[in-house]
Parts: sequence; structure tokens; C-alpha cells
Amino acid sequence: MRHNIYESGYGYIPRLIMEDRRLSALSKAIYAYFCSFSDGKASLFPSQDKILADLNMSEEIYRTHFHLLVKCGYISLQQEKRSDGGVRNIFTLQKQIDF
Repeated sequence: MRHNIYESGYGYIPRLIMEDRRLSALSKAIYAYFCSFSDGKASLFPSQDKILADLNMSEEIYRTHFHLLVKCGYISLQQEKRSDGGVRNIFTLQKQIDF
């Protein structure tokens, strides 16, 4: 069976991120993953388990390369407590950054 590659959603990746040599290829892959969930909105909520499974990445590798995105100002992370006592991560893709 054939599938349309856009049927589950898609996102746009700013060229500035792809050209930023401070970022690793894995940081760019993580950012692209977040863009695919954003639907044009700045905040998104994938669980870390889903991110790691979908990207086939260990938690240590993910944290290292995600930290580059935060350090460079492309993504911010806030944690929100859930009613069940767990924590929900809120990732925000920043539209303006400082170099």
C-alpha cells in the first residue's frame, strides 16, 4: 500500500538552523522532528519516550544534542506539573534568536 508522506503532518525548517555551524547534524534532526509536530504553532508536546523511539536515539545522545538547540536559543523548555503528579514538557520553537 502506498502512502502520501504528508498524510501524518509536516513542518517547515528555517534555513538559518540548517546553516548554523554551531549545531550538530543530530541537533538539526531533533529540530526537524519538532517542526514536523508544530503545525505552524510555536509550542508542542511530544513525550520524551516518543521522541527517543521515533528518532532511534538514546537519552544521553538526545540530551547532548537537544542542549545545543537550547543553548543557541532555538528551543526553550518548560516543565508543567500534571494532575497525576507527573511532568509535562512544553517545547517552544523560538522565532527570534540572538547571535
